[in-house]
Amino acid sequence: MEKNKIVSPSLTVYRPELVTMMSIMGRATGIILSGGLYIWVVMLKLKPLLLTNYSFYFIIYELFKGQVGGIIISGITLFILIALYYHVVYAVRNIVWFFWEDKIDMSLENVYKVGYIILGITLFLSLTNWILLLI
Repeated sequence: MEKNKIVSPSLTVYRPELVTMMSIMGRATGIILSGGLYIWVVMLKLKPLLLTNYSFYFIIYELFKGQVGGIIISGITLFILIALYYHVVYAVRNIVWFFWEDKIDMSLENVYKVGYIILGITLFLSLTNWILLLI
């Protein structure tokens, strides 16, 4: 066996495309959101235990007090909003393409246009709701 043989030569010349990255991000946001929902449900189940424990309050207070805590909470909120809206808008695109595939021009140029529209809608909705939450 050769020492310098490339195991997967296609990976060295592969350039990630917008549609590929959007597909991966659609799945990743679904995993992130479902994991966050699972953690939230576990926290709700542990609420009686956590709310009677003084050290839990102390840790939360120390973690989120002051200006740095506000920045942390704002950043987490923005991340969740971006993940949520991206996942929803991407799912709507998939549903539209599934049911009206024969009526939509699926050329590469239009696929990229739709991809950029999805990113724009996601950022608009996320930032709009984030700003409204800060007010």
